[in-house]
Amino acid sequence: MIGSRFKWLASSIAMAAALASGASAQVTMRNSISIGPNSHQGVGVEVFAREVEKRTGGRYKVQNFYSGALGG
Repeated sequence: MIGSRFKWLASSIAMAAALASGASAQVTMRNSISIGPNSHQGVGVEVFAREVEKRTGGRYKVQNFYSGALGG
């Protein structure tokens, strides 16, 4: 289940990158999980966010929200 979510998330980032490859503006993705930041999934999305920002030179940013902060 976690693997399929990560694959979906990675493909979403790839599609966003393909669509906005000509743009120099920063793109922000909002990511919400239902558990806290100290959980295994919380740590995983933090690492994902850092890697996306680092590997895109800051063009893409991932904003993480925990414990269902954005709703169901």
